[in-house]
Amino acid sequence: MDMRDLAPTIAAQQPFGVNDEWTATHLERIAVSNGRRRDALQCLGRFVYPVELRTLAAHTVAIRNDLSVDTVEADATERMAIQLHHLDIPVLSASGLLAYDAESRLVVYTATDVMNQYASESVSEPRQFSAL
Repeated sequence: MDMRDLAPTIAAQQPFGVNDEWTATHLERIAVSNGRRRDALQCLGRFVYPVELRTLAAHTVAIRNDLSVDTVEADATERMAIQLHHLDIPVLSASGLLAYDAESRLVVYTATDVMNQYASESVSEPRQFSAL
């Protein structure tokens, strides 16, 4: 199920006055709450053209393990490609941060300033939650 299908349900469950803009922001925050997704977006943001899934996977493995892309092993790239395809790309796509064509396995970054907004957050910093 696509997260966009859930957006009306999420909004309906929220307090009075919550609108589509809130839902979009909420979906965006869910999308970037995962470190692997943030790393994939960071890698994808470096390309100005659509990227093949395996290329994105290799770059994501490299950044997550502080390696050169040339040294990433094929099996690590394959595992990351599977995770991205089945777990992360659907969430990122549903939140409007990227576009993905499953048939051609091409991914393109579509967000504007999302990573700048969330890039300063690090795992070592305490998380802050705003009350609605």
